[in-house]
Amino acid sequence: MYIFIHFPKNSKVSRDLIEEEIDLFLDDKGEVVGGGTGENGSNIDVEIFEGEPHDYLEDLSRILKRMGAPGSTYFKIDGQKVGINK
Repeated sequence: MYIFIHFPKNSKVSRDLIEEEIDLFLDDKGEVVGGGTGENGSNIDVEIFEGEPHDYLEDLSRILKRMGAPGSTYFKIDGQKVGINK
C-alpha cells in the first residue's frame, strides 16, 4: 500500500530532510520509495509494509507540520486526498 505526499509549488520545505524523518519514523513498517519536484510542486512516495496507510496519517502529519510543510500539503491514498490538517 502506498501514501503519496504532495507539497504545493514554491514550498520552502526540505524534501530530503522530510524523507529522512519519515524513514526513521517508519523503521521496518515502510519506507520512502520515491519523490520528485516539478512544475506543480513536490511529492514523496511512501510504501507501507505493515497495517493500513490511514493508520500512519496522524503521525506523518505531525512530522510534516514540525518540519514546516504548508497547510495545503496533502496525502493521496487510493486516489483520495486527505489534508495534513484533517
